[in-house]
Amino acid sequence: MKVLTMAAAVVGVLALSACAAGGSKNNFGATLSGANEVPPVTTSATGSATITLNRSTKQLTVNGTFSGMTIGGPGAHIHGPAAKNANGPIVANLTFDNTARTFSANVTLTDEQISHLEMGMLYINLHSATFPSGEIRGQIE
Repeated sequence: MKVLTMAAAVVGVLALSACAAGGSKNNFGATLSGANEVPPVTTSATGSATITLNRSTKQLTVNGTFSGMTIGGPGAHIHGPAAKNANGPIVANLTFDNTARTFSANVTLTDEQISHLEMGMLYINLHSATFPSGEIRGQIE
C-alpha cells in the first residue's frame, strides 16, 4: 500500500510539472544597454522589458521602460533571429512614449518566431538620433 501511495505521489508531481512547463503563458525579460549593441556603443542610457507569450493565441506582449535617451531615428523594434553578437531584421515595431519613457507591443508571432524566441534569438533595440543603428539593446531571455 505504501508503494502505491508513493507511486501515485510521484505521478502527481510529474503531471503538475508537465502542466507548468507546457502552460499557455511564458514569461521572458530583456535588459537593454549600449554594451549589448553590435557593435557596442558608449551611452548612459538603459532599459528593461517584461515580455509574455500567450501560447494559445501566439500573442507576444512587451512592456518596457528606458532612461537616458530619446527614442528617435528608426524608432524601436523587436529584431531577429540573431544571437547576442549579431544583428537581425525587424520582426515588429514597438510603440514608444518619450515623455513617459515607455515602450510596448502586442504582436502575434508565427511558429518560427516563437521558436526563435525560445532559442533566445530575438532582441529589443531602441534607436536614437545619436545612434540610428541602435543605442540600447537587450536579448529576450
